[in-house]
Amino acid sequence: MGAKSLFIADANTVPTANDKFTFGNAENANQLQSCRTTDLKAGLGVDVFLEAFDAGTACSVADEVVGFVVPASMNGMNLTAAIVAVTDPGTASVAETMDITIMKSTGATDADMLSTEITVTEAEYTAADGVIDTAEDDVATGDVIYVNVDVVHGGTAANGLFVTLTFSL
Repeated sequence: MGAKSLFIADANTVPTANDKFTFGNAENANQLQSCRTTDLKAGLGVDVFLEAFDAGTACSVADEVVGFVVPASMNGMNLTAAIVAVTDPGTASVAETMDITIMKSTGATDADMLSTEITVTEAEYTAADGVIDTAEDDVATGDVIYVNVDVVHGGTAANGLFVTLTFSL
């Protein structure tokens, strides 16, 4: 199948929300589809990768371990997914997990973006079981998004903690 193309009528044209673009297969002009730029934008997402603890460092309980400031290009987006990974899994002395939350700070107000935290069980390398709080999932320019570690394994803490957050419209 050939490459997809985006055709703009004029090189000096700046697309607006209601402009229509035609996408087609270069090998078959009959396979054409149209969409508006708002449809294109709605399908795009942004992945933010954060290193909370480097690969050789044991995780520990802490708030605001790592964070980032929401840029204007992400204004109005929503948190749609969160996944964490560790380099070396932890061990539990009892049925313990490592619990991670995502916090949004809007200046004077802090809010958990997950209604159920992400839990990394013993011997597990990744987890994505957190539940996004739809009342707190939206972000605006200047918000600061933090990773909090609320609990670590009671036997041996996991090493390294990497977090990927996905935002989309």
